Amino acid sequence: MAERRATGVAAVMPILLRIEARRPAVWLSFTAAVAVPVVLGFGSLEMAVPAAIAAGGLVAVAAVGQPPVDRGVGPAVRAGILSARLFWPFAGAVVSGVVSGLAGGLLSRGGLGGPGGWDGDFAPGVAALAALGLAAAAVAAAAIVAELVRRGRPPLAAASLALAILGGAAFVALTSGSGLSWGAVPEAVAALVVGGLLVGSLLLSPQAADWQPPSRAASRGPEAGSFAVMATTLAAMVAFFFLVPQWWWGYAVVACGWFVCLAVPAAIPEAGGPVGSRLRRSACGRPRLPGSLGRAAGVVAADVAILGWPGLVAGLLSLAGPGAVQGPLVAVAAVAMLGGLVVVAVAARSLVGGSADTVRAAVLALLAVTTSAVAAGVGRGWIA
Repeated sequence: MAERRATGVAAVMPILLRIEARRPAVWLSFTAAVAVPVVLGFGSLEMAVPAAIAAGGLVAVAAVGQPPVDRGVGPAVRAGILSARLFWPFAGAVVSGVVSGLAGGLLSRGGLGGPGGWDGDFAPGVAALAALGLAAAAVAAAAIVAELVRRGRPPLAAASLALAILGGAAFVALTSGSGLSWGAVPEAVAALVVGGLLVGSLLLSPQAADWQPPSRAASRGPEAGSFAVMATTLAAMVAFFFLVPQWWWGYAVVACGWFVCLAVPAAIPEAGGPVGSRLRRSACGRPRLPGSLGRAAGVVAADVAILGWPGLVAGLLSLAGPGAVQGPLVAVAAVAMLGGLVVVAVAARSLVGGSADTVRAAVLALLAVTTSAVAAGVGRGWIA
């Protein structure tokens, strides 16, 4: 019976792909998946690996959007729909890796290096490995979302936890090794195996069902999400501002990563589809409805306050010392800038229209490309 259902889904897969091709979200994720490996090809392998993992989670969540949770749809059909959505970022990563490798080989054989020609900054091998990492991370993120939704978790909480897991893996890849010299193939394989075991144990544990980011359901009390956010943010403050202040950017990575995991899915919800959209437009006296600008601004302000106050405290303490340290305040400014981006996206949606699915995908795709650009700049020494 299961084999027959799988065969039926495979037969209708071309139809599912054509249906999903009408969603702008999959094209945004496809474009980001093509651009990220190319941008990372101008950096170093040490920075490309963690950036590709983080970007893979972002493009996967952007493509998946609201997972199919209709009780009238069987698990095989839901898996087919999810696969049709994931096909686009996966295909984008494959196309980018293949084209990067071919273009790099042609440029090298053509002798275009040197003054006035191709300067050799682009590394086809790095781009190809980044594309492979992005594709693998995208599949892992989509699998996490599908498993959590199957177990009854809300889609937004599932997307938030998937981003958090992939972000944690990227952060471990970034900070592991001696002096951030990470990227050797054996270490990468070992990290992927350990990461897969950790993800599997997390999804099988009861704590996965307790995931609820802070400020989302205050009536339910403290949960696993609140504890994880608070603990890791405070640990990052102590570690990167006081123990190893030369790595102050570690706190910025943790705070910005948590903001993306928490604020983007919550500030741009589906809000009931077309019915919820009409309700928002007609209910002038209810500005705090899910998906409204007032609700999004409140969510963003709460997350910026939760994630930014440790850095603000550390920055104020540094001002009382012999030499002021700019790192903590720069980290707080980075989180505030992300908050401004989310608020602008929600405001643009309220003015121009469009679905939350498209707006959320646009924000996540932009963040994926921006992350890869920053990683490439740091890898090449263009960004201190």
